[in-house]
Order: sequence, then structure tokens, then C-alpha cells
Amino acid sequence: MTDDQPPSDFTGLWVVQNEIDGSRRETEYVSGKPNGRFRIYLSNGIVQREVDMVDGLYHGEMVTRNDRGEVLDVSPFDHGSGVYRIFMTSGQLGWEVHMRAGKRHGTTKRFNWRGELISVEDYRDGERLGTL
Repeated sequence: MTDDQPPSDFTGLWVVQNEIDGSRRETEYVSGKPNGRFRIYLSNGIVQREVDMVDGLYHGEMVTRNDRGEVLDVSPFDHGSGVYRIFMTSGQLGWEVHMRAGKRHGTTKRFNWRGELISVEDYRDGERLGTL
């Protein structure tokens, strides 16, 4: 397995292979910062998540797919601000995380396998303020 992070001055494509589940993460870097395409591949070769990055922040449309390649979500991001969604293997929404400038900001919702809301937390600029 390669190191999780490249050297501070790295330019190029950095690939991290997960030896446990066979997935891999590919990130384009310029001068040590993620700039360009970011992709997560499942072990079957499907691109599970992809988005462009600018100065280390998500920017543009983040596309999330299931293990059959079907699109589950398309979320717009503007310099790290948007809604990051995490899905369960069933395709059910598991987390919905509001972000601003790459940090949690606003509500973070968590759902159970039946789709029921089980927790809501409030964040401001990455700091957890409490449970709602």
C-alpha cells in the first residue's frame, strides 16, 4: 500500500490502493495540493465518487454511484461549499453533510438503514456546536 499522502511538493497522479476492500483513490496534485480530478474506484472498476478539486477543495459536480454504476447523487460544490452525501451499500442515504470551504458547516444528518433520521448535529466552520 502506498502512503496516504504524497510528498509536499508532489505534482502528478497520486494513487492509494485499499488492500482490504480492493478500492482505490486517485487524486491529481499540483505542487503538493489536490488540483484536478479526484476519483474513488470500487474493486469492480466502477467509479464510485468523482469531482474536480481546486486548491484542495471540491469544486464542480460531485457524482456518486452505486456498485452497478448507477448515479445516486449529483451535488454541486463551489470551492468546498456544498452538500456531501454518503450512501449505504443498499443505496439508502446514510449521511448528509453540509460544508463550507471544505469544513462541516450547518447541519449534518444521519439516517438508519430504513431511511429514518437518527441524528442531527450542528456545525460552524468545522466545529461541532451540538445536537439538534
